[in-house]
Amino acid sequence: MRNFLPLLLLVLTVSLYAEVKIGCVSMGQVLETSKKAQKIHQNMQKHLEDRQKTFDVAREKLEAEEQSLQSKLEKLSENDRKTQQEAFEKKVAEIQEMGAKFEQELSAIEKKETEGLKEEIHRVIKLIAEREKLTFVMEKEAMYFGGIDITGKVIAELDKGL
Repeated sequence: MRNFLPLLLLVLTVSLYAEVKIGCVSMGQVLETSKKAQKIHQNMQKHLEDRQKTFDVAREKLEAEEQSLQSKLEKLSENDRKTQQEAFEKKVAEIQEMGAKFEQELSAIEKKETEGLKEEIHRVIKLIAEREKLTFVMEKEAMYFGGIDITGKVIAELDKGL
């Protein structure tokens, strides 16, 4: 609430001197319905599925190796058993490390894609605000009533050329 007080004072001050046109945009709706955002989501899903397949293959191979090892352990000497178990534990650690690396890669890709999309959304909002001669543009969820909703225009502008 404290964050909106300075903004409210600014709006009131400006309104004394000029016509104030306040726009609003639903970022949630833009991120959910724009084709550009959906394309990014699909790309992320593809990366996730590709990584998951690779991880699943490695995990299945490890599970088969574990079953094979279990059947052999009783026949091995104590030293050979210990060596085999250590080698298996090393492979488990490698698979866990691979999973963690995949998560980090996906997080980095998602962050890069999301930041790029947000920058483009802000650019489009600014373009529409200038075109519509809006004094301010606020997040729709922060407004109780009023304002000119430009969400549809933002989505249309984002999706141009796709």
